[in-house]
Amino acid sequence: MPSTIGTPTNTRRFLNDPEAHKLHLEFQAASAVNFGDAVKLDANGKIVAAVAAEPAANIIGYTIQKGATDDRVTVAMKGYAVIDAVASATIASGGPVQMGAYNTSLDKRGFALLGAADANLCVGHCLTGDAAVGAPILVCIL
Repeated sequence: MPSTIGTPTNTRRFLNDPEAHKLHLEFQAASAVNFGDAVKLDANGKIVAAVAAEPAANIIGYTIQKGATDDRVTVAMKGYAVIDAVASATIASGGPVQMGAYNTSLDKRGFALLGAADANLCVGHCLTGDAAVGAPILVCIL
């Protein structure tokens, strides 16, 4: 009888259809990526496959498509929403962020790049490249 305790099941199936409640975003690949690669953003806002020892805070999600250099590839994001925010400190490139001060003049939350020793403060990923203090950014929140 299927679905009873102890009955073998076939769970090794790669799902390539998006789930309605999951966030999927499209990024340009800086280099070739494969199905299921953990990816991070490079300095230009493109995705690259993460190495095995990559800190978890740097990984934005997992590819659900295979792509060559400069292809647009869909990523199943770790975060669940993208919000408009502002840079509360200069951001040299996209990457993991921590909360910064609320910008009352722009009425938006500020975020700053995550320090190397502050992985537990990661609240999301800046999807925008270079940004000066007070500049608009997009943040995928975790």
